[in-house]
Amino acid sequence: MLAYVGLGTASLAAMSAGLGTQPPKAAAAEYDGPWAGGTNPVSAQFTPIQPAQADKLILPSGFKYDVVAAYGDPINEKGDTFGFNAASPCFFPLNEAPLNNAAVQGILWVSHESSSPVWVEGEKRSGHYSTDQVHKLLYSLGGSILEVARDQNGVWRMAGNSPYARRVTGLDRCELTGPARGAKAVGQGVIVQGTLANGAAGKTLWDTVLSGGGNDEDLFGDIYYL
Repeated sequence: MLAYVGLGTASLAAMSAGLGTQPPKAAAAEYDGPWAGGTNPVSAQFTPIQPAQADKLILPSGFKYDVVAAYGDPINEKGDTFGFNAASPCFFPLNEAPLNNAAVQGILWVSHESSSPVWVEGEKRSGHYSTDQVHKLLYSLGGSILEVARDQNGVWRMAGNSPYARRVTGLDRCELTGPARGAKAVGQGVIVQGTLANGAAGKTLWDTVLSGGGNDEDLFGDIYYL
């Protein structure tokens, strides 16, 4: 996790344009666009990094990162492991007493967008995945829920024994609620199979996370193992 977070967000001003009239050419040439008044910085000032081929995360001077969890790391006492290709972290502060004198403590959602034949399920055999490979692939996708804390020295760590920590994967059945429940689009079903290739995610106004599946075109069609 990055030690620094942006200090503000850019404010975009909506401008109305009169489509029925054409401004004089001279006036149009002098117009600098909606950014003429400048913009607000979205983060602290930093010196940009230079292009590099090193296989590591390189940050600008003054920034640092801590590895909270990597693929395959256990995230709870049950033995659930962190998924592959982490994306879209969402942090939810906890109001409980700080963990081991932590300065900041909370729940972290992390999406898992894709798998890998090199690091996870292996290459197809005779053009198809085995049942074991499919299970590995589906387990590596979805999302991880972690409890994390930042200590007084600014170091982020994961709480490995947290009761909140768990996985949501492509193997977990989900019960539908709301308009989707029993809808024609899902074959009048009330249970669906897991969550798949979760990429984009975000916090809602009522402190839940909304995470969407993606990359479906890469993951459907191999029904050989069924």
